[in-house]
Amino acid sequence: MKKAILVFLVNLISVATIWGQTEIIFPEKSLSLNQSIKNQIKNAYFNLPVGGELILSVLSGKEIKKLNAKDKVGFSRSMATKLANYCKDSLYIHPLRITYIFTPLDQQKPVLSSTNASYRNFTNRSGIYNLVVSRSEYHSFSGFLDTTKMKSKIVIINQSESNYITGDFVRIYVPENAFDCTCEKIKFELKEYFELSDLLFSGLTTTSDDKLLETGGMLYLAAFCNSKRIILSKSINIQWVNEVSQDGFQGFSGGMARKMINWEVDKNILLRNPVLTSDEDSWEEEDGRSNIDRILITTKELGWINADKFMQVQNATQLIVKTKKSNAKTYVRLIFKDTKSILPGYFINSDKTRVEFSKIPSGKDTKLLIYEIVNKTNMKWAIIKVTTGEIGYIENIELKESSISEFKSKTKGIW
Repeated sequence: MKKAILVFLVNLISVATIWGQTEIIFPEKSLSLNQSIKNQIKNAYFNLPVGGELILSVLSGKEIKKLNAKDKVGFSRSMATKLANYCKDSLYIHPLRITYIFTPLDQQKPVLSSTNASYRNFTNRSGIYNLVVSRSEYHSFSGFLDTTKMKSKIVIINQSESNYITGDFVRIYVPENAFDCTCEKIKFELKEYFELSDLLFSGLTTTSDDKLLETGGMLYLAAFCNSKRIILSKSINIQWVNEVSQDGFQGFSGGMARKMINWEVDKNILLRNPVLTSDEDSWEEEDGRSNIDRILITTKELGWINADKFMQVQNATQLIVKTKKSNAKTYVRLIFKDTKSILPGYFINSDKTRVEFSKIPSGKDTKLLIYEIVNKTNMKWAIIKVTTGEIGYIENIELKESSISEFKSKTKGIW
């Protein structure tokens, strides 16, 4: 006989309750948690939505019918304890998020007297033990978006002429009469976020909902007619100056969500890699270089634009970071070295001392960054090397204070 554990996922949406069920098979006649069982429980927990519950029912329906009362109680109690310890020690789930459920095997009659027999009958009740694990409903983004840290490049262009706008990392072609306005003089604003330090100080991350992205660079574009924001009536072309050797990128647009930019695939942003297209799609470079491996975007949208690709996550893991009491200016980030990805940490308790990174790929070389901007010249920070999956909990982190330039120098070599 194989022993089974049933995992039920509870997701509360409005007033409706949605149940999902996964069956995890235990080895026959064994109370041990092998690696397969641990992985299945871990994956089920990581896939819980915020505020969701994971109900671990130790006994299958067949076992409840077949086992005698003593075995039901003993097996379920032992396995529930093992599961609770695994959740606390390996998944770093707070004990307050782990609850035992006791289901009596028989219905007890109300105690009508205070005799010793009645008292023993009440306190010696037998039943089946199960476990409920919940994800914290408190899920606060660490840090905030601050675009004032990056200076804009402002260019005045003529509406009746075609224009080239050259930044540090992109080159933009704007055709004549590209804007929906009556102004001849257009103020065009460009912000480029390609350097790691620029993304960090601005509070930008590379996530699409709960999915991790690899970034090829971020842009913010805006245009103004008589100080009023205007929109495009024609498409503009944006070409990356730097080479991007990876393919598989897509066009993303960004929108505000919980004090941060959330990136979503935007089918209205056409992204092409010139190495995969004909020469007619390429531009002549001023320095004579070819356009091989340079991203080209065509869009009729302004605002936040990103060239990204989804990062494949296998063997998902999590990381819990215990910090000293934080404030609104505390940023906690996990930087992936090889994929140019920045994952935000989320505070999971109200005093902001526990930070969670969930659904992250295992076996990746990363840097954990905790930093606070003190003033215009100084900041407090710590950088810790982490191989994901090898350690699940980090504490006793001391922040040192230094100049902002020193912090930028330390982070420059991560990507």
